[in-house]
Amino acid sequence: MFAALPLLFAGCSSPPVFDGIDSVTIIAQTEMGTSKIEMKGDQLERARACLYDTEEIQQEDAKSELLQEILMLEVKDRTADRTFELYTDENFHGAKKYYRSSCIFKIIKNSPGSSP
Repeated sequence: MFAALPLLFAGCSSPPVFDGIDSVTIIAQTEMGTSKIEMKGDQLERARACLYDTEEIQQEDAKSELLQEILMLEVKDRTADRTFELYTDENFHGAKKYYRSSCIFKIIKNSPGSSP
C-alpha cells in the first residue's frame, strides 16, 4: 500500500502561479519618476493568457542579462494582490520565489504609455 504512494505523488504538478487574474498593472521607475499603467481590454487579455503560462523556477535557472530599467508587475488574482520585479526580459521575482514568462515583457513593452 505505501509502496504505491510515491507513484501517486509523482504525477502531481505544482499549482499554477496565477489563478483568476482580475487586473495587471505595470509600475515603471524612470528618471522622471514613477508611472503606473493598468492594462485594459485586449492588452489585459493577452497579459492574462501569458501569465497563466508562468512557471516557478530556481534562481540559477534565470537568464543572466539584466534589464536596464526598473519594472514592477502588480497582479491581482484569486490568490492575492502581489507585486513582482521584472529583472530580465523573461524572469521576475517576488516573495522569495523566481518565475519565468517568455511573453510578459513583450506585452509590457508594447503597452500604450510604456517607456521605449
